[in-house]
Amino acid sequence: MGGGAVPAAFEELAGPVGTEELHEALTAPGQPLWAREIAAFRLGLAGDPRAFEALVLLLNHRDPERCVSAAYALSRLGDPRTARAAAALATNELRVAYALLPVRLLADLRAPESVPALVAVLERRLAPGDPHWRVGLACVEGLGALGDPAAREVLQAALPHPRFGAAARAAIGRLGEVSLRLLGAADWPLWREARLTALGDAPHAFTARLADWDDGGESRWRERLALPDAHNLVALLDGDIVGMAAGMPGDGPDARRLRSVWVSPRVRGRGVADRLVAEVASWASRSGATRLTLAVLPASTAALALYRRHGFTVVTEGRETVMSKEL
Repeated sequence: MGGGAVPAAFEELAGPVGTEELHEALTAPGQPLWAREIAAFRLGLAGDPRAFEALVLLLNHRDPERCVSAAYALSRLGDPRTARAAAALATNELRVAYALLPVRLLADLRAPESVPALVAVLERRLAPGDPHWRVGLACVEGLGALGDPAAREVLQAALPHPRFGAAARAAIGRLGEVSLRLLGAADWPLWREARLTALGDAPHAFTARLADWDDGGESRWRERLALPDAHNLVALLDGDIVGMAAGMPGDGPDARRLRSVWVSPRVRGRGVADRLVAEVASWASRSGATRLTLAVLPASTAALALYRRHGFTVVTEGRETVMSKEL
């Protein structure tokens, strides 16, 4: 904006304005780029999908600072289109000089598109004499954070690279095979361990309290797992429980409900939550449901972003935010 007095329009956009005023500033003709950037950024943080197109354009901007702000807002927007857009930008060789922020965003999103896109970009950066080593290094670090064994081959290929070797060794050390296991009534000790661990690790994310379940005996846990038309899952890594989720009957014959989603800090960022949500959605569809619902506490921003990424939309807001997805 240059030196001198701060424009009144800037003070207005940076102040306490609503989403409709921000959207008007974003779409009004003749607006300067800085005004559109502020409006898109604030709409993105508010979870307003009308910011999506503008933020994607800013993510691909020549100015790194604009890319940083756009990536931050997109990571919090929770729009299911974000991962596809970031993957398209990251893998576009004509724009590889501007791919650093899309690559980092893909790692932050932990979406199904993340690992394939990062693998594809890293494979190209391993070519002899490739100048875009910072992009390649971000791919190595992102694949390590995601921890998907599918990245092992390309990370091993990166070991001899003078700039990637140390990061590739560290990333390979973080890889692990997480499996999902469907539980029956006889598996009540596993479900008890998962549920109590989840309530102890993230009490802010659930309406139930650890004290509500800590004293439950075998019969109570067996009864929970014996509920008809339920789909109870745990995620396992090296024999340890690192996640859980449940599918339950919904509010009608065509509805199912997603409940009790939790992932251990040990594997967060590896796509485990995405796998759990996708598996419950697949079960719901196979069971004949046309709708999957859930309730999440409004303060659970990471969970809200996860569910939006999987196509859930808000139905009602209150003490809990109720969301629904068509199957």
